Amino acid sequence: EITGNQSIVEDDSTRLEVQISPPGAYSYQWSPPTGVACANCPATWVHPTNTTLYTVSVKNASQACQKSDKITVSVLPCNVYIPDIFSPNNDQQNDIFFVHGNTCVKQIKEMVLYDRWGEVIYYKENFPASDSQQGWDGRYLGNIVGTGVYTYKILVEFTNGKTNKYLGAVTLLR
Repeated sequence: EITGNQSIVEDDSTRLEVQISPPGAYSYQWSPPTGVACANCPATWVHPTNTTLYTVSVKNASQACQKSDKITVSVLPCNVYIPDIFSPNNDQQNDIFFVHGNTCVKQIKEMVLYDRWGEVIYYKENFPASDSQQGWDGRYLGNIVGTGVYTYKILVEFTNGKTNKYLGAVTLLR
């Protein structure tokens, strides 16, 4: 049996390990060898660039017994989710507008929200994704803003060093 993470985000790696019974002297061969740290070890790190089916062949010392097993490691894209609606009405559900990101998001470099006249009503920089405490609560200068559509510009920095700009709008409902 092979153990290890079956899904990772792009630019990440995972450790795959063969669990074998009974213990003994075996030889191992992982394929494909691309992105495999040690192609003939019982445990190895793999760094696939896209979803990959790995096979390990195991033989005993006399090579009389041979078995193989497979595992697929899925590579998920680096991404963020930015809601298009929120309702800051203190019902403990969807009260804060914030950016959700997976593990390859390093930080939110900048989040700017604008009212319909283009005035900046919220600005924050260099904070973690997926943290509701870092989001906008629907206030400007301490006052509750009205129901409506607010545009945003969000800069997201990924762990691979790339930065993406997201432009869009969020609807605030009360």
